[in-house]
Amino acid sequence: MNATVPMGVGASVDSRPLPLHLRKPLDRSNGDCAVALLGLLDTDEQEVVRFLRLTGWRVEEPLGLTWDQVDREGEVLRLYAHETKGKAGRVFPFALAPELKALLDGRWEKRNGPFVFHKDGNRIAYTTLHKHWKKACKSAGLAGRLIHDLRRTAAREMRRAGLSEGEIMKLCGWKTRAMFDRYNIIDEADLAAAVAKRFDGTVVAQSTLSTEPATR
Repeated sequence: MNATVPMGVGASVDSRPLPLHLRKPLDRSNGDCAVALLGLLDTDEQEVVRFLRLTGWRVEEPLGLTWDQVDREGEVLRLYAHETKGKAGRVFPFALAPELKALLDGRWEKRNGPFVFHKDGNRIAYTTLHKHWKKACKSAGLAGRLIHDLRRTAAREMRRAGLSEGEIMKLCGWKTRAMFDRYNIIDEADLAAAVAKRFDGTVVAQSTLSTEPATR
């Protein structure tokens, strides 16, 4: 958690969003932050947040997702060009994504109208979700966190799972590398791991060389 965020009951908190370069993704490196927030939202809103965490989509995209865009047989989600910020359609296969598949199966069982994510058959409004998210963040001592931070979290987890930057951009909807780079997907922990990998490799190489007989 951000050490500058007051945690005490009744503490004065600054609810202004942190600058993008200072915000941390709501992932496992931040303990149970995401879990704490989920517990403060209702079930339907929790499932929107879980979807965002898994896919890296923009908030408006799942809120407008309808069942005709979910190919349950082919196990692919489809976004049409007019529904995306970049005005380019995209797909998100979920056959081999068990957590996402289970989430969508659960929403299918709760279907009530055209929208995948709804409350009593009514589309969940962005303003309502944003209001409840902001309130949950304040209650959890995470004031200033944005629901959009889940987009960074998803992209980082995809990269750590071995997806290429190009694949992540296509799945999440970044059109240019410059836009992708703004999210600062690589953090200090990633760099430390990269350095460790590099020097571990050097040690292995040196050890191998030292056991080889000298040749003229």
